[in-house]
Amino acid sequence: MLKQNRHAVRGLPAAVEGLEHVPARGPLVVLAGGDGQRALSTVLFAVRGTPARRLDGPDALHALAHDEAVLVRGVEAAVAAADRAPASVLPVALWPDGRRTRIVFGPVLPQDTVEHSVRDRVRAGHAALTTLVERARNPEWSAGPRSARAAAGHLDRVFETLLSRTDPLPDSTLYAQAALLLGLGRLGDPHNVDLRVGRLRLTALRNETRPLPVRAAALWRLRAGAEEALRQEPDHLMAHYLLGRWHLSAPGLLGGRRDLAVAHLEAADRLGRGDTRYVLGHAEALLAAHRPTAALSALERVIEAPADHPRTQRRRQSAIRLSRALHQEQAPGSSVAPGARGKG
Repeated sequence: MLKQNRHAVRGLPAAVEGLEHVPARGPLVVLAGGDGQRALSTVLFAVRGTPARRLDGPDALHALAHDEAVLVRGVEAAVAAADRAPASVLPVALWPDGRRTRIVFGPVLPQDTVEHSVRDRVRAGHAALTTLVERARNPEWSAGPRSARAAAGHLDRVFETLLSRTDPLPDSTLYAQAALLLGLGRLGDPHNVDLRVGRLRLTALRNETRPLPVRAAALWRLRAGAEEALRQEPDHLMAHYLLGRWHLSAPGLLGGRRDLAVAHLEAADRLGRGDTRYVLGHAEALLAAHRPTAALSALERVIEAPADHPRTQRRRQSAIRLSRALHQEQAPGSSVAPGARGKG
């Protein structure tokens, strides 16, 4: 896998448009018009986490069976390969820009074989490539912010995968994806606040197991970066969550404040629209601030929420344990002060 990662990260393209069209999962045939396979492979690896392969004999179906992208030149070959898999067909145009390549993705081609014949899909492929090549030659730089937002969305998914520990991809691959997505997003909009917060998250995750001085420095950067993001966008969900977590975990001597942990995690709870990650964080802050009644209310929301994913199931179990402990603390005759066992 390390060899594949080194192959995939050899260089970013000059610009990327249409990143929102690249499927993150599922068999994929990439219909490429133009030269620049190395840059294209880098982008596909950033989104999908698997290396791209050329369509060549039996390796084509082998690659598709392993949920990897396959690059083809001819429209007819792309449609035929997609029908065998079955797979989505993603058109993309490549255009030289100095020593690098401009890349423009279009929407996947029609996949309904009942309503769209092979001839229809081949024609759609030719039309898509013609349009995309022209846009690659004369790029719409205003489209950059859209790709930056798409990169931020893909980045958030990679972080969720990394934290869930349920994906077969190793952590080294997920970290490589995250770094590449940050680079791709900055090509479109270097000031995108979601990407800036994403860089903070990546730095914090990478330094979790580092020596204390290194970890402490990363945490200070996290706090400063989250505060700057909130000055730029006061209702930024992840910035509130990260800053709340910082105040919840940092000791008072280093500036950690439980009242600010409650305020920021309450904002994340409100902005997160019921996502149990933010509700549970809010509950833990309330526990640390010795507000057991409000904490129990938040914990009940986590317990009653749907838990259809390993991460949400773990959050529910954590909420159940905290709720039971809090009920025991509040029971008559208990010698433990309410909220004393909350994280802080």
